Parts: sequence; structure tokens; C-alpha cells
Amino acid sequence: MSLHGLPDMFRELPMTDRRVAADVMDLLMRDTDRATGCAAVVVCDEEHRGLQPVLLHDDPPPRSIPLRSSGARSSGHARERARDAGRDRHEVARDPSRLVGLEDFDRLLDLLLPLVVARSGSVLLGRGRPRGMVADDVDRLWHQHAIDRCRALDVPLLGFYVATGDGIFRLPDPLTAVS
Repeated sequence: MSLHGLPDMFRELPMTDRRVAADVMDLLMRDTDRATGCAAVVVCDEEHRGLQPVLLHDDPPPRSIPLRSSGARSSGHARERARDAGRDRHEVARDPSRLVGLEDFDRLLDLLLPLVVARSGSVLLGRGRPRGMVADDVDRLWHQHAIDRCRALDVPLLGFYVATGDGIFRLPDPLTAVS
């Protein structure tokens, strides 16, 4: 099924229904999107019905630069580029957000959430990645950024889903002051 194959009454269904929300996120983040990494936002109205889906692809991971060179003069440059590429890989290992496009996700939320506030709406959010069915540290980091940005603007976060090539799962709802 595709987003175009949803029943006509789809626009009337609130994204507070976890099964509907999971199906929408599953349809929105295709296998190719998950393979390269992506972020998904469903902007909803004041009754939590889906209005507009938005999909953002992650930047591809940094590539290593080969050490081979064709001439003696350029071999120093090749080694220097390889050293820089190695440094980039180490920085990505220390800061996984560089690899998954968390800054782009934050920017997208910073652009969309004020518009959602103006319409008294809500959002459904998700992340696509290649494999796995258990939340990892990067999923939790994205989830926390989503919670913090929604909370700061008092935007209802209807759910945060992770879609992989293995399936889709929902991360826990944010804790409240009563929790």
C-alpha cells in the first residue's frame, strides 16, 4: 500500500490511534528512505488528524579517501586527505549526530513547530534507519530532541517512531511532571 492507497476516511482518523500512526509512518518512510536514513514529520490539525507529511533524508556518511596517488608530488596530498578522512570518522564515532543528520532534524523542527503552534496543531515524528528492532542511543537522542523542542513550544507530540528494514516500533511517550 502507498499513501495514495489509504482509505478516503484516512484524513478523518486521529494520529492518536497508535495503529494508524504506525501505519502512516511505515508508509511514509519507504525501504529506500530507511536504508539511507531519514526523518519524518506528520503535521496534524487541532484534532490530531494528519494534514501534511514531510520527509527529510539524512546526509550520506563520510567516505574514506584512498591512499593511492599517481605521482610523487601528489602523494603528500593524498596522505593528508586520508588523515583528514580518518579524523572525520573518529569525530563521527564520538558524535553520532554528525552521521545521522540530527542537526537537520532540529532545523526542520525549528521551522515547522512554530507553524504548528499557530494552527494549534500537533505532530507525529519518526526516524528511519537501515536495521534493528531495538532503540539505540541515536534513536533516544533524536527522541529527546523531539521531546525538548515540542515541550518548549507546547506542541503535542503524538508519538515518535523508528522505522527500519526490519519493521517499525514506537518509543515511549515523554514523562510528565506527574510521572
